[in-house]
Amino acid sequence: MQTIQKEEKVTRMIKIVLPLLLAALVFTACNTNQKFEINGQVSDKNLDGEWVYLVPMVNAPVERVDSTQLKNGSFTFKGKVAEPEIYIIRMRPFLRLSHQELLVVKEPGTLQVYLGANSKVAGTALNDSLQTWKVQKEIIDNKMLFLQQNLKNADVANQDKISNELEKLRSERANYSFRFVKNNRNNVVGEMVSRIMKGAFTPEQRKELGIE
Repeated sequence: MQTIQKEEKVTRMIKIVLPLLLAALVFTACNTNQKFEINGQVSDKNLDGEWVYLVPMVNAPVERVDSTQLKNGSFTFKGKVAEPEIYIIRMRPFLRLSHQELLVVKEPGTLQVYLGANSKVAGTALNDSLQTWKVQKEIIDNKMLFLQQNLKNADVANQDKISNELEKLRSERANYSFRFVKNNRNNVVGEMVSRIMKGAFTPEQRKELGIE
């Protein structure tokens, strides 16, 4: 009789405790999703009604794409995010000629975004880091573009000089990105830059970073 009573008591305790444990697990899971907010402006204030899109850089089926319309030259995205992920903020293709699409990290916190000829983002550590890399890469890219245009019209005497300068800039860009990835190898920004720039890295650099 005592054994039966003990078993019944244990059963009642399980019925009471188990739902509480399940509720706690659900609550914990829900709270892993933290809030993010992206507040943006565009350079052209006459585009009200145009759509702005927030698109995952990878794994981007339609249901994962968010969109909002411009109002008074501004836009906002809000929601929850479980872990940092790289997204692209862009407008329709024609407007991308004047409003550069922008890589951002969708993560907990508030971001300030500007879309224009040189789009930019700020507000969290990962996004500030991404913006720093973007600016430095574009500085080198613009120098290379200038030299490439000059190379087309250069005489034979100057072609080798310009080609050598281009090669130095390629090396500078690769080395900068290598150091950046090395310092950010444990976050999504470093992983993204590694994917973008791995073709420019030397075999030794790729080996050190552990990429193929």
